Amino acid sequence: MESFREFIAPGNKVVIKPNWVREKNPINPDITGLVTHPSVVRTVIDYCLIALQGKGRIIIGDAPIQSADIDIIKSKLQLDELVGFYSNIKGVKIEIRDFRKEIKRYNSAGEISEHILLLKKNLLKLT
Repeated sequence: MESFREFIAPGNKVVIKPNWVREKNPINPDITGLVTHPSVVRTVIDYCLIALQGKGRIIIGDAPIQSADIDIIKSKLQLDELVGFYSNIKGVKIEIRDFRKEIKRYNSAGEISEHILLLKKNLLKLT
């Protein structure tokens, strides 16, 4: 395979699905085994941009575990900065998405303190 052009054409919508399991490791502070390193994501974006030839859309997203905090994951991996790096690319929109259908937050006793269903771009709080 010489490039991604075998699979991606100008004007396509491309989904890049890295691994974003959760923002913390219960054993130690290192999360490298729980997430895809941003340098890998950046390389895939670069090859997608070559194949898209200035026309199309790239969505980067995952469905972390329900209790994960996507904002902390984005912060630790500097994902907003990564997308910002490509902001001057005309004709290709790059965005980050949370693919989960629901989010659950737990209190210190392990009980569900908040349950949110994600319906498209709208949030519906159940608790």
